[in-house]
Amino acid sequence: MEAREATATGESCMRVDAIAKVTGRARYTDDYVMAGMCYAKYVRSPIAHGYAVSINDEQARSLPGVLAIFTWEDVPEIPFATAGHAWTLDENKRDTADRALLTRHVRHHGDAVAIVVARDELTAEKAAQLVSIEWQELPVITSPEAAAGRRRCTNP
Repeated sequence: MEAREATATGESCMRVDAIAKVTGRARYTDDYVMAGMCYAKYVRSPIAHGYAVSINDEQARSLPGVLAIFTWEDVPEIPFATAGHAWTLDENKRDTADRALLTRHVRHHGDAVAIVVARDELTAEKAAQLVSIEWQELPVITSPEAAAGRRRCTNP
């Protein structure tokens, strides 16, 4: 195969969506509303490392418009790839499968532990705030120095 010289490097090119973006006319996924559409909001961990010991979603479920609440108990803990990494069937290349949809064992602040589904966005947000979780906090490593020399320096 013969090598070709690249011709676009260093040259300006017009993006097909540039005008729509800079004028505010571009449409994003969040801009679309469909009849009967539901809204979902995550319930996220306020701690950096630990376990969700128990969850109480009674107040959230009692709000009119709440359709369902799913927790780590409702979905399988199957890791998937994030950040644009492609999924593979090759077991040797599954290192990018680093996240589960919902998890009881949180490994960073903001890990998702539950999802609230409601008829409108405000109800989903309010219900997510009403979900109460009891946490068992575990030690955290907050600096490269503290991590140095440890057998495992990443989250499993």
